[in-house]
Amino acid sequence: LDRGRGDLQVVEREAHAHGTDQPMRLLDAAERHEQRDAGHAHHVAGQERVDGGFTIAHRHLSVADNIRFGLTAARRPTAEQAARLAGLLDTVELSDRARHRVSDLPYIDRLRVAVARAVTTEPSLLLLDDPLGVLHDREREEARRALRTLLQSLPVTAVLATDDVADAVAIASSVAVLEDGAVAQAGPTREVI
Repeated sequence: LDRGRGDLQVVEREAHAHGTDQPMRLLDAAERHEQRDAGHAHHVAGQERVDGGFTIAHRHLSVADNIRFGLTAARRPTAEQAARLAGLLDTVELSDRARHRVSDLPYIDRLRVAVARAVTTEPSLLLLDDPLGVLHDREREEARRALRTLLQSLPVTAVLATDDVADAVAIASSVAVLEDGAVAQAGPTREVI
C-alpha cells in the first residue's frame, strides 16, 4: 500500500475470514522492516484485542493516566509528558473528561482514549483492527464519523482492517481488498468500492 502522512486506508478482509490477524501481522511486519533502518517508533493498536481492537491499558485508570501511560513507557521527560498530554486531550476532545475513569466512558470516547495513547510516541503508522466491530448499526454510523474526524486530525497514517464495506466507504481515503491473503484490488475508495 502506498501511504502518505495523514492518509486513511482500509484493508478489507473477506467477510467470512476468521479475524484480521493475517492482514494486521503482514502490515506490522512490513512497517517493522521499513522502520528498522529509519529508527522511527510505531504502534499497533489491537495487540490485546480490547474494545473492538483497541488496546486500553487499565480500564480503572483515568483518561489522562491511560494516555500518560504511553508517554511514561516511552520515557519522555516530565515537562514533555505534560505538554503532550494536554495537546492529545485537546485533540481527542477529552480535556473536560481527563479525570474520568475509562470504564465510565461511552464506547466512542474509549476509542478516542485508545487512539490518543497509541499516538503518544508519534508513530508513522497506526494499525486499527476492526475498532467498530462491536457496535450495532445505529451506534456505528456516529462512530464512523467520529473516528474519521479523529484520524484526520492526527499526523499519522491510519490503516484499518475490517470486513464492513460501509466502514471503508465512510472512513477511508484508499482501500485494499484482500482475497485469500493477497491484495486483489487497491486504490482510492471511490474507485475500488
